[in-house]
Formats: sequence, C-alpha cells, structure tokens
Amino acid sequence: MKLYEFDVSRSMRVHWTLREVGVEFESVIIDLTKGEQKTPEFLAINPYGKLPVLDDDGKLISESAAITTYIAEKYPEKKLIPESQTIQRAQYYQWMSFCIAEMEPQLWTIRKHMLIYPKADRSRDAIKLAKREYINAVAVVDKHLQEREYMVDDRFTAADIIICYDLFWAASLKLLKDFPGLTEYLVRLQKRPAFPGHLINTGSSKLIY
Repeated sequence: MKLYEFDVSRSMRVHWTLREVGVEFESVIIDLTKGEQKTPEFLAINPYGKLPVLDDDGKLISESAAITTYIAEKYPEKKLIPESQTIQRAQYYQWMSFCIAEMEPQLWTIRKHMLIYPKADRSRDAIKLAKREYINAVAVVDKHLQEREYMVDDRFTAADIIICYDLFWAASLKLLKDFPGLTEYLVRLQKRPAFPGHLINTGSSKLIY
C-alpha cells in the first residue's frame, strides 16, 4: 500500500488506521503548503487535488472516511468495523456520516474564512455562524459519549478515528472548552499504541483540512 499524505491534514486518519491494522505502507508526502496537490502528476492520481489518497496495488481510493472503512473491512480480524448487517454496522455509518456531514463542514467554513479566502471574501458572520452550528453538532457527540468510552458498541472502531481528528481540529480552534468529556475522550485515544502523535498537535493552528 502507498499513502499520499501530509501530516497536518485528514491524512492522519488513514495513517492511524493503517498503523492500527499493522500493515506496512509507503508514505508519499504531498506538501500542501507548496501546492504540490495541484501539480499535473498528483492531479493524475486525484483530479480533485485533495488528500489523502490510498494506492492499494494500483487501485486508488480517496476521501478519508471511505479509505478508513475500506481498510477496516479489508482486515476484519482487527475489529475496526462492526460486522455487516448488524445494528452496530448501521451505527458506525451513522456516526461517520454525522461527522462528515454535520461537523466537518463547519470547521472547513471557519478555516476558509479565517485563512484561505481572499480577505475581501472573508466574513466574520460566517465564522460566527459556523462556530455556533459546530457547537450544536458536537454537543450531540458529547452527550453520546457521556455513558460510553467509544462511539459504536462501546469499543474502538474507525468511527472513533474519523471523529477524533475532527475534535483535534476543533480543539485547535478552541471550540471544545465547554466539553471536558470530549477532551478526556481525546486523551484516552492518544494512549493507543498505534496513535500517530507525531502527525497532530492539539494546540496548533497548522491543521490544514
């Protein structure tokens, strides 16, 4: 396997998943700060110009949630995904979808209006609204975790990996100060032997996407 990645990005999710299953992989760094994702060479790999991308024996997969699920299904003995045709599998998809649809777009909106859009196109009102919407969404996760350690079936799955990165991103924007339970959740997940601590910094604003 070959993983096209950059450290402070959603690539961390896939890197972590690969470490959890214990499979060897080649890391190919695409430096987003230098625009390497826009080169013809990389656009031939992912025309959308986004990371991460997994190359599994010549088969290319993009989108971090899809890749982590693919890895989890490929190595079922690692139990990173519940068995198919169970309510737990449906709950896995539920929380993966909730994170990608309800939480992450708000963080991305904040990021774009803070640093990416031309200054003339940035909006403080858009940032304020996105923060409020994010708080509403993450409160649902906080409540869900009040009586359990993990997101699905009270055991660690790839859904925790997806949501964990999102929460790190939120922490870098100081959006979790009213959710000590989520901070404890992050601390707990960082204790896993496979956690790639070198790829993330909760106090950094360097998180790209």
